[in-house]
Amino acid sequence: MIYLSMPTRWLFRISVKVALLLITSRAFANIAKDDSVREMGALCWLIELGNKRATLAFQPPTQNTDLDDILELNMSVSDQAWLDLFRDKTNKETIRAFPDDELGQHPDWKERWNKWQAAALNVIKPDGQQDALAKHKLKDITTEKEAAIRPAVQRLAAEATATNEHMQKAAPTENLLNDSALQQKLNTALYGDKTWSDAPSDESKLFKGAATVAGPKSVCEGSTQNNKAVTVTAALLCICTRQNGAGSNEGSACEYVTGTTQTWPGSSNYPAAAAISEAVKLCDLQTKHHITADTLATKLLHITKLIMRVNGAATFGKTTKANARAAKTEACA
Repeated sequence: MIYLSMPTRWLFRISVKVALLLITSRAFANIAKDDSVREMGALCWLIELGNKRATLAFQPPTQNTDLDDILELNMSVSDQAWLDLFRDKTNKETIRAFPDDELGQHPDWKERWNKWQAAALNVIKPDGQQDALAKHKLKDITTEKEAAIRPAVQRLAAEATATNEHMQKAAPTENLLNDSALQQKLNTALYGDKTWSDAPSDESKLFKGAATVAGPKSVCEGSTQNNKAVTVTAALLCICTRQNGAGSNEGSACEYVTGTTQTWPGSSNYPAAAAISEAVKLCDLQTKHHITADTLATKLLHITKLIMRVNGAATFGKTTKANARAAKTEACA
């Protein structure tokens, strides 16, 4: 059972910084089959995204190909004097770095030189200008028509560049996730380590700090300040792992057919690798997922809907402890 105070504050970003869920002490005598199966399912919905199974539904292009094409078109209809600015003085088929001594009076040119270089790279080569014109369906354009469309293409290139620069300021590239960064953030939230795979075996990453007392009770309850169950997998272990010596059906709380067989001994601070592996395997570890921010928000919403809030506190999962709702512990994701 997971315990949170009210009000719970959900902080959600596409980066999926999930510091999930605190588990309060559990009284097992009255826990029956499937008592925590909904909670297990909600946690598994997140765990299923781990170990590189999740990729972004929308893959941002490695470069702005539309802008690149417009700049190349602009370069291909430019006059020879403009093209010559980009040529190396010695090797005419090679692009040169920005010449400060020659063009230093144009600081805005220096800022855009790299983009212009890329646009001119192929155009300055032998037949490069004709190849570029052919690419843009202008293979047979006459010199007169080329001169006529040049101002319009220049305006288009300037507008496209300005739009791109505005978008870069509004949404810097470094703020965008790729698949690798997403997977590392997910693994950290799920397993406590960005490089982990199924099934995690190092309990020191799943739980934070040393337990003050051995057994599930000590590490499955706490507050924001002293919470030890700081990963999604730790939350799963706290509601689904069979406590050694308990004479009830707590092993079937998350899986009613066979139940979990591995135990979490009361003499151990954290569950052993076999118990961790068994709990994680309750989840689908095969299916691949293409996810969006909305996907992640929905998965977290399923967890929040299973939280019971009473008198300034809250519980997650089956509890039979009489004073559980009176405690004041909390967590946020």
